Amino acid sequence: MSCWVGGDWMCGACQHQNFKKRESCQRCGYPKYGGPDVSTYLYNNSYNSAEVLAGDWYCSAMNCG
Repeated sequence: MSCWVGGDWMCGACQHQNFKKRESCQRCGYPKYGGPDVSTYLYNNSYNSAEVLAGDWYCSAMNCG
């Protein structure tokens, strides 16, 4: 479990927890203060098309995937 620090933020697109200093999501690149429609953004970016490798697993926390 990670520790929240004042100013840390949750990505509006992929629900990744980011440090305060980041201006865009570390995982998917979505802007900190919002951007294009989330469903369009995730569909048009490589975030959803990551290669699955042997030993990979899917996170079930908060419907993360």
